[in-house]
Amino acid sequence: APWQLKLTADEGLPMSEWIKLVVDASKMGLEQVTSEDDILNMFKVNRTIFDKVKAEDEEQHIELMKLFKTRKDELKGE
Repeated sequence: APWQLKLTADEGLPMSEWIKLVVDASKMGLEQVTSEDDILNMFKVNRTIFDKVKAEDEEQHIELMKLFKTRKDELKGE
C-alpha cells in the first residue's frame, strides 16, 4: 500500500503545529521504508501535503526534504 500520511488536527490548530505533525509523521514513515521506491512513493502520494508545507513555511519544507534525502542516502549505503 502507498505510504499515505493520515493527519487529523483540531480545528483552529496553528499552522506551525500542523507542520510539526507532518514532519513527525514523515519521520515515522521514513523509518519504515525499505527502498528508494518506497521513498519516492511516499513523496508522490503525499505531495499535496508537502506542497502545503512549502507554501506555509519554506524553511520547514527544506528540512522535510532533507529528511527524505538523508533516508535515501542511508538506503543507498546499505
